[in-house]
Order: sequence, then C-alpha cells, then structure tokens
Amino acid sequence: MATVNFYVPDEVKAEFDKVFCDEDKNSIIAELMRRAVRDRQLQNQTRTTLPAIERRTGEPAVAHRGGSPRSTLADIHAALTKPGPGRKHNVEILHKNRVVLLVACWEAFVEDLAKNALSELIATTTNPLVIPSDVRARIASKLQGPRAWDLAGDGWKTVCRNHLKDVLNQTIGALNTPKTAQVNQLFDKVLAHKNLSSDWKWQGRPATTAENALDALVNLRGSIAHRVTTADSVKKADVSDAQGLLLRLAWRSHNAVNSNIANLVGDKPWDYFAYEELVEQFDSE
Repeated sequence: MATVNFYVPDEVKAEFDKVFCDEDKNSIIAELMRRAVRDRQLQNQTRTTLPAIERRTGEPAVAHRGGSPRSTLADIHAALTKPGPGRKHNVEILHKNRVVLLVACWEAFVEDLAKNALSELIATTTNPLVIPSDVRARIASKLQGPRAWDLAGDGWKTVCRNHLKDVLNQTIGALNTPKTAQVNQLFDKVLAHKNLSSDWKWQGRPATTAENALDALVNLRGSIAHRVTTADSVKKADVSDAQGLLLRLAWRSHNAVNSNIANLVGDKPWDYFAYEELVEQFDSE
C-alpha cells in the first residue's frame, strides 16, 4: 500500500469528514482516484477516436462550440459499420460509452425524482407533520440542542432539503452506484417510501428480475469505467436492452412516487406516464 499526501481546501476536508465520518476514508479516496484515472482514460480515448471517425466519415464528429452535435453515438455507429446482419467490428467503444451514459442518466433521474418529490411535498403544505414520521425522526436525531431552533417557522423546509443532500451523499452520490439497494434506501430515508423497487414490474418481468438486471448493468458500467480495455464484450443488443430496462424503471418509479405523494397530500403532483409516452419523449430528445 502506498502513502500519498495532497493539499485540499479546509472546507472540502471538513465536508468530506462529515459525509464519510463512519466509513473507511482510505477506500473512499482510492475509489475517487480510480474514477479520476477512468475519466482521463476516456478523455484520451476520445482524443484518438474522434479524429478516426472524422477520417472515416469525412465530416466533423461534433459541431463547433455553441452548435448542436453533428452525430449521436448511434449515428457514428452507423457511419462506421456496413448495413445488414453480422457482427460489427471496431465499434465496441461506442457501445461501452453508451452504457456509461445510460447509467449516468439513470443516476440523474433518480436524484431528480427524489428532489422533485420532496419539493412538491414541501410546497403543498405549511404543516411539517405531512412529512412521514420516519423521516421526521431521522431529522430530529440530527438536531439536538441549539440546532433544534433550525426547525422554527419554515425552517423545517430547509432542514428537509439538507437532509436530502446528506442522504444523497450517503447513498447514490457517495460512489455513484445507483443500484437497487441504494435507490430503495434513498427514497425510504427521504420520503419513507418503502421498497420502491417492488414496483419495478411489468408484463413478463417480476420485480426481482428487474432488480437483478439493474444491478448487473451498474456492475457492467463499473467494469467499463475501471478497466476500459478489459471489460466484458458489450454488443449493440446489450445497449438496446439496457436502454429499455432503464426507461421501464423510470416509468414505474415515476408513477409509484407520484402515487406516494398523492397519498400524503391528497393530490398527485404530476401526470402519470404510460411507457409508450416515455419512449416517445426519449426518442424525440
């Protein structure tokens, strides 16, 4: 094991110690360093991949600053491969990049869903008792002594938002692992929504199968991120399956959280989505 020394701003160290107070900080820092290496490796690959794509297609792979993208990953894939059936060569890096992007989108969706649900809950009432008792108990345990005054007036709303930030840091945000357990923990601690993943079911697929598929996908993303050149082979069909899975998880999660908020305040904050509507919206963007 190597020993390293870095200088960081005092406020960064203080926040790090607060968020990871009960965890192995050596492991956390090692993981962050792995991610930094991963990001630089992907940047270096991009510097070599984009010129190769431009030589093959005869067009810029991306627009000038301020413009819209020339090509999506799917467009680039089509430009680099011949039409028709059969295995496509020299495009696996595109498949891997799409997996990384899809999981990043899922992570962002989960965080936004929790934030928006809490915001809707707070905005629709002046009564803090609408917050589920389990959540109030968790917040109260952190506000002993003088800090209890933070709850005065509308202070409870700020306290709830800060609680969300803490939970995000401890679950999804800590190591960017939006797996089933972390997602369930997030919505339980912030909204007392128990076992959100139990709603991840649709015709032909029970919730446990969807849970296992999500965890496998996040593991694949980690394999790609940490071992870019040695991760398991990723095919175009794998990417299509991953996209379909995450769209369905987003659909079921949105509607389940919508119903949960409606049960708490008496009205749903958003429209319910049909899966086909979500696919159409995704494709249009």
